[in-house]
Amino acid sequence: MRLFVLILFSLMLTACGESTPTDTAESYWQSVLNGEEIKRQLLVSDQRERGVESYFDPNLASTVHFEQAVIEGQHARVVTHLSIEEASGTAHYTTPTYLVQQDGEWKVRANETRKAFIKQLFTASLDQLQDTLSESAEEFRKMGEEFAQVAATEINEAAEQLQEDAEQASDDVEKFLQQLDKTLVEELKKYAQENP
Repeated sequence: MRLFVLILFSLMLTACGESTPTDTAESYWQSVLNGEEIKRQLLVSDQRERGVESYFDPNLASTVHFEQAVIEGQHARVVTHLSIEEASGTAHYTTPTYLVQQDGEWKVRANETRKAFIKQLFTASLDQLQDTLSESAEEFRKMGEEFAQVAATEINEAAEQLQEDAEQASDDVEKFLQQLDKTLVEELKKYAQENP
């Protein structure tokens, strides 16, 4: 009976000690986000490789959650969702965490995970830049429309004023010509009377 209990206890300890890719990914990211370098090093396949730790400030609030691991033999990939509180707001990243099984335990492939994360940062930056440019283009379009409307209104008002001024000038010229004509007629009559 004692042997059975010892075997059962050993099996329970072994089962508890086995890691899954998702468990390892979770421990890895928590160690990165909390600045626990020693723990992070124990979770990577090659401690000489640089990981993502230099991209995170452990003082910032963050959350992380994971999708189901995709396991292909000795390799696994866990889609990782990060939310990091930054000065400009909450940044959201989705990146794969790559793992390899070594001596029966799952370890993070730090270099591959870092490369994927950098690619995600680059893509997110490009998306943000594209959104900013789209918003700016929309603002310029609106400003252009407003300017065109203001310019069209001012041109119409100027054209109307010019038309009124032209009509007034035409009336003034007509009155002047009528007055000139009347004055010429009177002067001619006067001259004709004085020089018969």
